[in-house]
Amino acid sequence: MVTLIGNDVRNGSFELLNGFPNAAKATHWDTDPDGDVDNWTVWPGESTAENDSGTEATGATHGSKAAFLQNGNAVYNLTNYVAKVGDAVALRFDHSGGGAAIRAGIVYNSGTIGAPVISRLTAAELALTATGNNKYLIYVIPAGSPAIGKAIGVGFKSTSGFPKIDRVSLTVNAVDTDHDYLGDAWEDHTLAIMMARQRRASLPCRTARVTPITMAFAQFITGPIV
Repeated sequence: MVTLIGNDVRNGSFELLNGFPNAAKATHWDTDPDGDVDNWTVWPGESTAENDSGTEATGATHGSKAAFLQNGNAVYNLTNYVAKVGDAVALRFDHSGGGAAIRAGIVYNSGTIGAPVISRLTAAELALTATGNNKYLIYVIPAGSPAIGKAIGVGFKSTSGFPKIDRVSLTVNAVDTDHDYLGDAWEDHTLAIMMARQRRASLPCRTARVTPITMAFAQFITGPIV
């Protein structure tokens, strides 16, 4: 499992302003006098209010700060992870702010790196009014998804009141076609090394996906695989 966003990864706990822990209240994600909220950006095309949303030292469930969003405010955090068919993407976060409603979901960049266009994956969204910790959704990227080959992240939008969020986590489990608990990317890398060694040493080498038994055998006859 790879953590794309977490308490200490891409400011999932909202502690940082301009790269450093800062207890000051930020009332704008991108242009606050006390500093930008690291990794979080106002969501063009979704956000309709930006003058009183950001982070503050109340309502935190991890660390000292949480995020707050005024009605209509929307924000995103885009990672550099590129989605693949079969990726199991999990979003988790804490939601507080009684009487408030928030829409949360997985997003992708349908534009370019230099000119990102953040798009919703409507099949991977939650619409919440109930508060509580560890709200979550898990979404497996299907064949034909517009997110395939695109960088993914998370997006939040307040649809009423002033919801607060904290402890945002986005993780992905590597594609594992043969369900042997070894990710396909790792297996393909390992197989390429084994085949190269086989060509050099004229040793028998399996050309299907690597299994743990094959892996142990390969290490025995060729040395550690790196």
